[in-house]
Amino acid sequence: MKTGNAPEIISRDIKIPTPPFWGTLVVTDIELNSVYEFLTESVLFHRRWGYQKGKLPRAEYEELIEKIVKPEFESLKLRCRAEHLLQPQVIYGYFQCNSAGDEVIIFEPDTERELTRFYFPRQKKTPFRSIADYILPIELSKRDVLPLQIATVGKIASQESQRLYQANAYREYLLFHGFSVETAEALTEYWHQQIRLELKIAEKNGADIKDLVAQKYRGKRFSFGYPSCPSLSENRKLLQLLDSARIGVSVTAGEQMVPEQTTSAFIIHHPQAKYFSLE
Repeated sequence: MKTGNAPEIISRDIKIPTPPFWGTLVVTDIELNSVYEFLTESVLFHRRWGYQKGKLPRAEYEELIEKIVKPEFESLKLRCRAEHLLQPQVIYGYFQCNSAGDEVIIFEPDTERELTRFYFPRQKKTPFRSIADYILPIELSKRDVLPLQIATVGKIASQESQRLYQANAYREYLLFHGFSVETAEALTEYWHQQIRLELKIAEKNGADIKDLVAQKYRGKRFSFGYPSCPSLSENRKLLQLLDSARIGVSVTAGEQMVPEQTTSAFIIHHPQAKYFSLE
């Protein structure tokens, strides 16, 4: 609830989830079919591949999707499995933390040693939110938990994209590149769900992937670059905490992750957490 120009009141009377471990784990034995279940066909077909309805009659558009697009989709899934073009890998972990103003302090487990601090800017008008508000303040003398994750489908996907482009196989490039990028997003959703399950906050999950896309769950996933945490330089701290080189992930001077088909994120478990803009 908010009163006039007062800051949003964040409840502190919630149970802090207990993670199954502190620190990080590398996961490489991920079944590609499990990742495929989290693909959002509408995003892949319309946004990545550019199959827009436009002025086509609905019946013609649906026929295009069924006879052309979906067969291409199924063929790519099979090819990527057979040729090992996509290699799902994840590093994730759980970190003890507290907020201090607009910062979130990451601690070495059960010590006072700071590992790093994330800075989260604050809105300049009501309700004056900062992502840091959803983390227990340090003055409460109780630790909170911040899950972090990096998900990638590997460098071979980038190499195959480059090969197709350099061979002037532009249509094949468009299809494969869009599919590989969207599969990385699917892996991100998949592992996000695994984290919520491990924290036992997934009981309010939506019924299916459409509900996940619509954000009908507790445990919002944020990435640096989002409107509420726009500084990409903060992402370097996340990669350092997870030691991203263990799965071949690095960051360029321009703050772009390599391989391209890679995402990073942190999860806020507080049930009041929401997406917002700083404007």
